[in-house]
Amino acid sequence: MSDPATLKHSIRRQVLAQRQAASQDAEVDLVRAWSDRPTLGTVRCVGGYWPLGSELDPRPLMQHLHENGHELALPCMQSDPHGLVFRRYQPGDRLEQRRFGVHEPCKSAPVRHPDLVLVPLVAVSPAGHRLGYGKGYYDATLSQARMKNDIATIGVAWEMQIREDIPVERHDVPLDFVVTSQGKWLDCRAVRQGDA
Repeated sequence: MSDPATLKHSIRRQVLAQRQAASQDAEVDLVRAWSDRPTLGTVRCVGGYWPLGSELDPRPLMQHLHENGHELALPCMQSDPHGLVFRRYQPGDRLEQRRFGVHEPCKSAPVRHPDLVLVPLVAVSPAGHRLGYGKGYYDATLSQARMKNDIATIGVAWEMQIREDIPVERHDVPLDFVVTSQGKWLDCRAVRQGDA
């Protein structure tokens, strides 16, 4: 039987190819989906992300949230400690392309602590177990954030990225919700409680 790291690598390779194909011919309206969102309490600051390649693009939703009074932040990769720091972002701000081709706010942008984070992913299970690119930035960041304050996480996924066979390791931090390209919402917390 394959170890979790080997299985994750295999799933990652397969799903990235499928995601690339899916993104070529798809209509997505996350703004419309947002109106059907679960009750998330008072959200002040939303941590988004700048899409890489065929990742589902959250920028129209981020623009909508900004226009409706939410503060936005984008992640910046840190080397020590290993994780992300979120810096303020407003639509139209100049971004810098950094490691792995990720677009990030300037280092002078103020640090923010989002109470809701939109999370990119390669694949995710209905229980919210996320497969990323394997570097662990989001797991490290979300683990620390949850120890300090109440933070909600929403994975943003193409329908075909939802899979039952995601291996789970001790350091993996599950997501609270997933919103899909077709506007469906999954409450991953409820699925995990049902599995208990």
